Amino acid sequence: VMPGEKDYSERTAEAIDSEVKKITDESYKKAKELIEANKDKLERIAKALLKYETLDADEVKLILEGGKLDKPTVGGLLAAEQAKDEREKSKK
Repeated sequence: VMPGEKDYSERTAEAIDSEVKKITDESYKKAKELIEANKDKLERIAKALLKYETLDADEVKLILEGGKLDKPTVGGLLAAEQAKDEREKSKK
């Protein structure tokens, strides 16, 4: 078989394409159902990532169980760093 040529019939190619489409469609449907069924959890994790930037496995578990994190936020860390820089500038 030369490059670009196939060693199977058009009928076989159609059967392969049909099966691939079926598997892809079923997988898409299942993924969409899982996302929709867990949308509240997904949103909680997304909000926490925006607020804290990083989460470890224990923090994700805590959030999924409805708990609250007790750690500095990205905004809080940036504000503290800016305040520190301003204090150092005012000393000079």
